[in-house]
Amino acid sequence: MKTHFVGKMDDLTLLLDVTLDAPRASVWRCWTETELLKAWHCPKPWRVEAADLAPRPGGRFNAVFAGPNGERHDHKGMYLVVDTLSRLIFTDAYTEGFIPAEKHFMTGFAEFSDDGAGKTRMAWGARHKNREDLDQHLEMGFEEGWRSAAQQLEDAARGVDPNGAHPGATPLAPHLVVDGAAEAIRFYGEAFGAAEYLRLPGANGRLMHAGVTLNGAVVMLVDENPAWGIASPKTLKGTPVTLHLAVADADAAIARAAAAGASVVMPATDMFWGDRYGMVEDPFGHRWSIASPRAALTAAEMQAAAAKAMPEFATGA
Repeated sequence: MKTHFVGKMDDLTLLLDVTLDAPRASVWRCWTETELLKAWHCPKPWRVEAADLAPRPGGRFNAVFAGPNGERHDHKGMYLVVDTLSRLIFTDAYTEGFIPAEKHFMTGFAEFSDDGAGKTRMAWGARHKNREDLDQHLEMGFEEGWRSAAQQLEDAARGVDPNGAHPGATPLAPHLVVDGAAEAIRFYGEAFGAAEYLRLPGANGRLMHAGVTLNGAVVMLVDENPAWGIASPKTLKGTPVTLHLAVADADAAIARAAAAGASVVMPATDMFWGDRYGMVEDPFGHRWSIASPRAALTAAEMQAAAAKAMPEFATGA
């Protein structure tokens, strides 16, 4: 491991910038797979006793750290940003589902890029709410502890198969048919921050298969081919399917999509179930609902709010 920088970036931010002698896909797996994270994420003699990860925006980032003398620290947090193979942002200011935490110490980030054959440049940092918390983090042994954990990460990642991290190996992913898949990849990057991970060209400039990562998930794409029964929403004159994006700021996300060329079907509105919610239609005919949580309601509270907001449905009238 080569250390480029470790220490204070400013009054709120600590950073460890290193090059790891391991492929980026392997390093990513060690950050996002529970059993692999447990092998390195706490400097010895402490260890990660348990972890529960759901690497998507709003998903849980929970771990239990155990010390050599019986000490235990129960960490509960949440992912804010998951850009596959490139960036993670996570915080203890919220727990899963954007539920505010009682106490907040830091928001962490990790950025990954290739740094020569089979090596990974990693910028791993923490931003604190005030200078006192940053100083406390330094006193806790930030520099030595994080360098030790990064070395453990390198050791762990060297033994991890990078091919196991293929973004398309996901339990469930939408496969969108579009008229102009190459342009759709560009649009989804501009509108939603999607990152391309695969493109297989076919005949006449069309794509026989492609994939992007978006909001921590995989979206596959293919150019339409009516002769094979593969038709896009434009050919079908509509779509019965809506893709849903959970974001931190629905208004900003809808504005970004509209600026990129999407049509606003429904502006962001406070909804009875607790979300700020709106909808756009992309230039290829696919509809995207976009929401950010405002309140965490129980099922009974949602039912009561629904009866008030839509009495005709709640009463069966």
